Amino acid sequence: MTADLALAAWQIRNEQRSFWRNRRAAIFSFGFPIMLLLVFGLLNKGNTVDTRGVSWETFYVPGILAYGVVTTAFSNTAISFAYARDNGVIKRIQGTPLPWWAYMAGRIGSTVLVTCAMSVLTLAIGSTLLGVEVHASMVPGLLCGLVLGTMAFTALGIGFVRFLPSADTAGPMQAFLIMPIAFVSNVFFPLDNAPAWLDKVASALSAIMGKLGAHSRIEAIRVAEEKGWL
Repeated sequence: MTADLALAAWQIRNEQRSFWRNRRAAIFSFGFPIMLLLVFGLLNKGNTVDTRGVSWETFYVPGILAYGVVTTAFSNTAISFAYARDNGVIKRIQGTPLPWWAYMAGRIGSTVLVTCAMSVLTLAIGSTLLGVEVHASMVPGLLCGLVLGTMAFTALGIGFVRFLPSADTAGPMQAFLIMPIAFVSNVFFPLDNAPAWLDKVASALSAIMGKLGAHSRIEAIRVAEEKGWL
């Protein structure tokens, strides 16, 4: 058992090296959400989302955090597994001493590490550069949401590979699926003045992007600040 765990840990290390050496994957899944946070966060710093009564930074940081979880867990997993499948890596694993579960643990463990790094960096930028306060009472709920979100989107990414005809189509197909959902789910900007039908679609898709819980906490903070609890 100890030897198997050592193999899983070695596989996580190997996957981490492969991820960070692949500049396109690292920039797209890790760097792109951070770039959006810096650009739009700094451009709109000091503005308010009038209909919600919160600052733009408080509105935007949870959205980018949710979007980053999706790109690192779902998009990166789908693309990497598609290339592993097409290159015969998954088949060749069966002829190696590495157990199948250890290979999967390495892939998933690497995804978790990347998601954690992206989340910490997002919160650090939001706190230091944008002035968003992260209250200690929110940390347990935030960690729970990140863990469950990472698990769910990693599983979806693995399952999504079944519908990819080739690895070359993985990037465009996942973008075609994720980007429309992100735009109508209040990730990049509020849709308070959107048509009624789009608002219903956005409300349904907010749960998919993980924004429902995030904005519920934002509203809770706003009410607490008004009542002088914070």
